[in-house]
Amino acid sequence: MAHSSTEYRDLARNWHNRAKLMAAPLTKTLRGRFRVRSIAVKAGDSVKVVAGGYKNRSGKVSRVDTRRSLVFIEGITEKGEKGKMKMAGISVENLQITKLDLHDKHRRTVLERRGASVSSIEAAEREQEEEEKQEEEREDENKVSSADGEPEKEGSGPTKDAAEAAEAPGSAHETGEAPAVESGAQADTSQAVENTKEES
Repeated sequence: MAHSSTEYRDLARNWHNRAKLMAAPLTKTLRGRFRVRSIAVKAGDSVKVVAGGYKNRSGKVSRVDTRRSLVFIEGITEKGEKGKMKMAGISVENLQITKLDLHDKHRRTVLERRGASVSSIEAAEREQEEEEKQEEEREDENKVSSADGEPEKEGSGPTKDAAEAAEAPGSAHETGEAPAVESGAQADTSQAVENTKEES
């Protein structure tokens, strides 16, 4: 079904209004850097809850519900109707943006249109790329360390070689005592034979 030009304008206007309703203030540092006081929250942004039941919690935005003006943040969950844990929807009015995701070209266009300098945006993009590389390196290091730790867990108890090595000194000691006992028994036997010869 084709839409008329009026319907398209209405849809665009409604989307624009919803985007405005999803705007959240930036931190003082970000305001000074980009010269923007607030901007629409997007998935990938880092935010902090400044009001409500989850106050002082922070995390990365997982998704945004523009119809209900709710933001879902990684790590902030609540119990659902059936008892299962689900991500909690937090009103955008209770949020403050602490870090902008600059992967979206539209986000960059909006910042430039609202007064942000190109150099500041490019510097922020470079910092974001460096942080992502560092996170990937840390993840790789954690994977390597966990892989190295698995054999240690399996071999945390005494191994077969270690058990044999532990038993080796004892067995040598036992073999060392056995000849001494046998030599004493042989001496008693020879003495008894001599006494028998003398009596005869």
